[in-house]
Amino acid sequence: MKLPMQVPLLGEVPLLKNEEKAAAADPRDKVLIETGLFPTGKTFIFRCPVCGKVEGNDQRLELACSGPSWRNDHELTPMIFVGKK
Repeated sequence: MKLPMQVPLLGEVPLLKNEEKAAAADPRDKVLIETGLFPTGKTFIFRCPVCGKVEGNDQRLELACSGPSWRNDHELTPMIFVGKK
């Protein structure tokens, strides 16, 4: 199974309550939160602006999409955050 490539966040994604508490309690956790590597326990949903493909990720790192199939249907494009489960 091919895993989607991940790129740093391009926009602002609101913090979860457990992220806010962790950032206030320990400044080292703030680095993990800002880089998208803090274990949130949630699923973040991203959508490709080119083909509309929707993917879920358990980290805040935005995914990169190359199309709805494995054939690289379009140029590698960062997916946009649309919500969380």
